[in-house]
Amino acid sequence: AFEPNEHHKTFRGQTRKTDVLQITPEVHIMLDSVFTSGFNNKSEMLDYLSIIIATANLKFRTIAQYLDLQLVVTAVTSYTNNTETFVESPPEHPKAMVASSLHNLLDFTRKNKNYFQDDDLIILITGRDIAMYNETTRRLHSQDIAGHAFLGGACGPKNVGMVEDPPRSFKGTLTFVHEVGHMLGSVHNGDPADTVIRDHPGALSCPESDEYIMSSISTSRNRHRFSKCSSLQILVLATKLSEICGTNQTSNIRPESRSASCYVRRS
Repeated sequence: AFEPNEHHKTFRGQTRKTDVLQITPEVHIMLDSVFTSGFNNKSEMLDYLSIIIATANLKFRTIAQYLDLQLVVTAVTSYTNNTETFVESPPEHPKAMVASSLHNLLDFTRKNKNYFQDDDLIILITGRDIAMYNETTRRLHSQDIAGHAFLGGACGPKNVGMVEDPPRSFKGTLTFVHEVGHMLGSVHNGDPADTVIRDHPGALSCPESDEYIMSSISTSRNRHRFSKCSSLQILVLATKLSEICGTNQTSNIRPESRSASCYVRRS
């Protein structure tokens, strides 16, 4: 494990004179062995990750009218083939990872809660192909899954997500932003309001065909921006989290977070 910065407590929120809430979610990045094997050394890998995070923060600047959000990486932990017990790969496909590994990841972080307890967001970046697996046919399917996360899980008991990113490719950059969007409470554009997150506005007024970041289709110029619907959803959850997480209370905003798969059409 290696940590570029120390942990700091926690999902901090404050308002500026403009009355725009400012939040700095603290992110713990986990890296699997396939991802780390694509780099010559830790310094090279951290430089690569810093570009992904900087790009993600630029995307979150598109919601600045509603919320000043800046991701802060407080830990980066790499795992070997022997220590990444959360990875579930079919025997015939060692370079694939089944989407249900998200639940393994959740169990792993809970069992090691002393190491993860200060994190607002925990995101696994994998060099494997996230897919579904049919045990009868022993074949992979739905291989266009690029990420998986718990909706509204930030700063709560299900604050984990995972992102597929072939090392050095930057192909997972937008998926990273998309999954963080889910974890911060945004459903896909065109979807109704979530029934668990209180006061959730949903995204019915923002068609998926507009292809903003939180659409499952990502090919147009809008793919680098959040829609108004996504901005308002993130604001709703961020406002509640900023009131709770800074007080060391257990978040009860979304105790039954459901998983949200992201199907990204790759060009």
